Amino acid sequence: MGDDDRVKTNSGNAGRNLPRRVVASLRPPGLPSPTINGRPASSSDVVLASRIKHDARSDEQNLPALHAVLQMLGSRAFGPGEYVGQQSFISVSDVTALLGSSGLEAESEVLDLCCGAGSVGLLVARSTGCRVVGVDRSPASVQLARQSVATMPGVRAEYIVGDAECASVAGPFDGVMLVETFLAIRRKRSLVQNIFRLLRPAGCLIATVEAGEPLSAEERHHMPASETVQLLPEASLRPLLVQSGFRIRSLIDLTEAHAQVAAGFAGVIEQEADTVAGALGESGWRKMLLEHQRWAEWLASGRVRKLGFVAERPAGS
Repeated sequence: MGDDDRVKTNSGNAGRNLPRRVVASLRPPGLPSPTINGRPASSSDVVLASRIKHDARSDEQNLPALHAVLQMLGSRAFGPGEYVGQQSFISVSDVTALLGSSGLEAESEVLDLCCGAGSVGLLVARSTGCRVVGVDRSPASVQLARQSVATMPGVRAEYIVGDAECASVAGPFDGVMLVETFLAIRRKRSLVQNIFRLLRPAGCLIATVEAGEPLSAEERHHMPASETVQLLPEASLRPLLVQSGFRIRSLIDLTEAHAQVAAGFAGVIEQEADTVAGALGESGWRKMLLEHQRWAEWLASGRVRKLGFVAERPAGS
């Protein structure tokens, strides 16, 4: 078995203390159904959540409040030293593991696609000394990222509003990051091919992916904003990368660690119901809780696997 075929497991979050109820929910077989305020979610709860559609304008208006809520939740859901403001399940240990095979250094220029509020890209910039260019279609997210980098003297990062799928920046770059955003991309092949063109020879793509078969009609019915859940069958990942010209350097299994983070988030969201509902509204709290409970269930049961990988554009290409 060559290096390309090895799947490593990163369980940097596995040792932290979680509520007994949350830990129990991770044990197969049979995960508990979603709960609302400690009671099983009723059919009306699930139907209400399933009717909440993704509204980009509403998201943009609510983003400052959402960002504040996620910071509060993340500071409690992650283990010590694993949270730096990221709005996802990825931890500092996960990012460090991926950087280990990236080859990025102080002279590197890195594009952070769908950067959000910039937390992961800024972690990379601080860890390696590289220069980061972050792109996100949300002006509010870009503003948050700019505010963050303004508080970090010596960190080289800039943020612009743009669409990742339209390749709104010019390369070449030594690295491209697509971290915790691949899920919502519909035209995955087109994006991966664009990223290949943006990289210098020997440059690398650093990414995470939710691997699994597409959601069934029933699963979509029970998942809020299910139109943003575009799973990639695991068997399709390697062909997608290889056919786009990439060679896989490393592949890390993040499933167990991210199942624990998702369960941790769900526990804190339920505990802080009044705070979250006060910031996002009752429907916003309900949607967030059901989303995190569903992800905890899918990841713990193996319905979805979470993978991190580094893939390079070969030096001679």
